[in-house]
Amino acid sequence: MKSIALGLILVLFLSGCAGMPDIFGGLGGGNNINKTELASDLIVIQNLNVIPSPPINAKDTFSVSFEIKNQDDLKEVNNVRYSLFDSGICGEPTGSDKESLVGNAGSLAPLETDFYQWNFQAPDNNAINNLPTSCPIRFKVNYSYVAESQADVGVISKTRLEQLQRAGNTPSFTPSNAIGRGPIKIYFTFSSDMPVKSNNTISTFLNVIDKGTGLYGEIGNYTLFINFPEKFTLIDEQCGPKFNCAVGSMSDYCKKYSGQADLLEKILCDANKDGKIDSNDINALPKDTTGCINIEEIPIIKKSSPQIRCTVTVPDIEDEKTYYLSASLAYGYDVNGETSVDIKPILT
Repeated sequence: MKSIALGLILVLFLSGCAGMPDIFGGLGGGNNINKTELASDLIVIQNLNVIPSPPINAKDTFSVSFEIKNQDDLKEVNNVRYSLFDSGICGEPTGSDKESLVGNAGSLAPLETDFYQWNFQAPDNNAINNLPTSCPIRFKVNYSYVAESQADVGVISKTRLEQLQRAGNTPSFTPSNAIGRGPIKIYFTFSSDMPVKSNNTISTFLNVIDKGTGLYGEIGNYTLFINFPEKFTLIDEQCGPKFNCAVGSMSDYCKKYSGQADLLEKILCDANKDGKIDSNDINALPKDTTGCINIEEIPIIKKSSPQIRCTVTVPDIEDEKTYYLSASLAYGYDVNGETSVDIKPILT
């Protein structure tokens, strides 16, 4: 009976403490956030056809055609490439540039569709031992894109909070997270409910999730940039040892450090084709921010990154204010296409 009574007392005690401020200066548990998420589909393979319709007679020719479409209605997609990596016993295709094993489609404008075709010759009877067989046609389309995400943080002064509480009001702020288009998504969550009391510490958590149907293995170094308002105080190694948090704003970073990585970093910094930074693009980048960039690769396991925790101290303010955080990730993505072509022997 004593253990049961003790358990009931403990439950009641914890229930009564549920609304207490947490150690990060918030007013609750930090689980509520409004998410606005654009579609995951971006580059798709469509209208994959084999002509003539299988089965194909031994030694006859056939073609495999497909379309690559950019489904984004606002942005172009850069560095679109396709490559055939398996055609089984049917061997390699021949023909024009667009019929080669590997090709460069370049950039696809919003809603643009491009057509490609490979021509093959089916193997002869001897090659298939006079038995029905099939040729797997497997290929991939790779492209580059930038994932974008933005979230807001509400901050309230101690004086303002006390005034509202004396008036019988409990301040509330539900942060929003806007997540951009594409298969790779960046999600923000926070350590506490909002508004956060001014001059207090708060942790924000980032998860990078692959919500597409293709393949994405890791976050390359120098490709993930996290922007914080400049009035936020960055704590040493605030985002962990895989990040450099002393790079200033994104525009500062792109001016000073661009060229440490590969093409993806140049995409992140809006580089020109010759690898030089366009001053107009740099001037358009936010300057009233300070940020962190990853200096090491971050693995994607089962379509998710490890949770990235960044800890900051919000500024000392009067009344209430809303601040904005953002993250940008330049990435390459593979979309796979596959069909099977049945081959039958011919009478001789």
